[in-house]
Amino acid sequence: DSTINHKNIKYLSTISNKNTIAENDNQLLNKLKSNKIPIVDEVIKPPLSISTANQKEILKFNVENSVKKYQMHDIDTGSSQVQIAVLTEKIKSLAVHFAKNKKDHSSFRGYWAMIHRRRSLMKHLR
Repeated sequence: DSTINHKNIKYLSTISNKNTIAENDNQLLNKLKSNKIPIVDEVIKPPLSISTANQKEILKFNVENSVKKYQMHDIDTGSSQVQIAVLTEKIKSLAVHFAKNKKDHSSFRGYWAMIHRRRSLMKHLR
């Protein structure tokens, strides 16, 4: 049918919109590949900051930083210094938890086990 009606115009406009969207996507990918624009925009950065993270994410961030600080070489995750640093971060996190939740007695046992493990690792270092 060579007649132009409302349905044909709508169909043609969706095809042209899809083509422009695909062209825009390709342009954006090319810019990203050529590093002309930053991958993380300034609008996206604030929600990804540590100030908006939950306790688990904060603990993970602190553990990663302490591992980087105390590791002997690039892939060191098991030396005594790194283990002590990781346990210290976990103990700090649990101390904050117990300040808020005084009646959480079941987690308290694991807290003391971590303290004992850290003490024994510190004795090993001496």
